[in-house]
Amino acid sequence: TFLNMHIAKPLVKNIICISSFLKSFYKKKHCNVLLLPSLIDNNDPKYNSHKYIPSEDNVKFFYAGSPGTKERMDYVVRAVNELINEGFRVSLDICGISKDEFIKKYGIDTLFNEEKIKFYGRLPNSICLKMIQESDFCTFAREVSLANSAGFPTKFSESLACGTPVVTTPTSDIKDHLKNGYNGFLAEDCSYESYLNAMRLAAETSLEDRKRMHIFCKENRTLHYMNYVEQMKLFINELDNYD
Repeated sequence: TFLNMHIAKPLVKNIICISSFLKSFYKKKHCNVLLLPSLIDNNDPKYNSHKYIPSEDNVKFFYAGSPGTKERMDYVVRAVNELINEGFRVSLDICGISKDEFIKKYGIDTLFNEEKIKFYGRLPNSICLKMIQESDFCTFAREVSLANSAGFPTKFSESLACGTPVVTTPTSDIKDHLKNGYNGFLAEDCSYESYLNAMRLAAETSLEDRKRMHIFCKENRTLHYMNYVEQMKLFINELDNYD
């Protein structure tokens, strides 16, 4: 990794990177740098294949992915369980990991309201996208780390393309794209309590607010690739200056 970042890539001189963290790093190496977060083609039919129908009686959260070392999936399950105990009518669907795998990884087996928190294990991407489109909010939690600062979560881009607002923590450049109350809720920091507060704000939204947020996600097209065409042109025009 050291040889790749400090020697090999700076020799290339023209760098397309996914985060402002990496942009700053390669700018200091005097490279021609273009920042492109995880972009989506919002016109792709897979992001528009299912209709969102909200419920007055339940706020549906969705988590997709394998938690690995990047994410605090235990935050998600704990928060939804805590909201249920506070009297909020919420539920959580989890795709990508089974209940047994979750318990083995986190050693937690006493937090489950099994009627409201459901594990589906690994599912095809098409089914996950359908579940995202049918949910009120997609959610995930990450802590600050070198890997999370240098990357950018594709699941954030995909959720917005599906029209589904996101509740998450402020890692990478998410704060530049998430507008509180419009396309999601962003925790003030990466602590559990701050994430729980953001989830609580989502749980308190009315049916009409959730409809409005879904419409905003669809119409705003925050991370649609066409939004970055002009930046790409400028980057290409600079290529000769950095040979």
